[in-house]
Amino acid sequence: MNNLYKLTEGKGYVSIINNKNSSLTYLSLDRIFLDAGKKLEHEFADVESTFILQAGDFKASIESKNGKVLRDITGSRSNVFNESPTVIYIPPQSKIIIETNQGLDALVYSSPSDKNACPIYIKPTDMVESVRGALNWKRKVRVIFGPQSETNNIIIGESVSVPGGWIGFPPHKHDIEGTNEYPLDEIYFFKVTGPHGAYALHHTYDSDKKFEEHYTIDKDSAIAIPKGFHTTLAVPGCRLYMLWGLAGKKKIYKLSFDERFTWLNDSEALF
Repeated sequence: MNNLYKLTEGKGYVSIINNKNSSLTYLSLDRIFLDAGKKLEHEFADVESTFILQAGDFKASIESKNGKVLRDITGSRSNVFNESPTVIYIPPQSKIIIETNQGLDALVYSSPSDKNACPIYIKPTDMVESVRGALNWKRKVRVIFGPQSETNNIIIGESVSVPGGWIGFPPHKHDIEGTNEYPLDEIYFFKVTGPHGAYALHHTYDSDKKFEEHYTIDKDSAIAIPKGFHTTLAVPGCRLYMLWGLAGKKKIYKLSFDERFTWLNDSEALF
């Protein structure tokens, strides 16, 4: 199965990856894409969802089944590489009413849930940005909802590479249940930038190379990752933005690394 999904220019609420066009069970990715001056209403079923602004501006209200409401929350963003996102957590059985002045591009991760929760609004100033890795696998990381967060099942965040750098190195996986690992579906969404064009390379594989995928990322794209080690590299002079989301039967975050490169985790401080 081809696990690379190129975004289209479809307007409104658009499904990108779901359990019908992928082998994922617990995670889907949608896009809200609106022209300037447009408005959209969308009702969510038995899923918890996270709205992550990519570009543009919005004013939105969230109405949840337990009566909790967010009214007239706003956000804007012009550059995912240098600016933190505005994020909305949308509980199951909720409705979003959203409008934009200048246009809107946002992504929505969803996972099955019946948890009675409250909507959450996260402003860019609420985000904490850290730096992980070293040398050419150094990257900025913004954890939006981590393993110990308010979500029922979803773990999401953003990473930004240095020019010509890796994201997700050493390669890691989370497709079996064991002492050091728990099965989680994952979806990556990518943007690349460079002064005269840009692309990146993604690699998914298993340890004995019976399963292996290579993808070229040269425009806004998403990749479904049902299994295997995975990592991504921007070519020299180019930077890579990656929005990552994970979900499984339970919110247990355990992963294992390709044993050939685990020494890099221990040696980062030396670099």
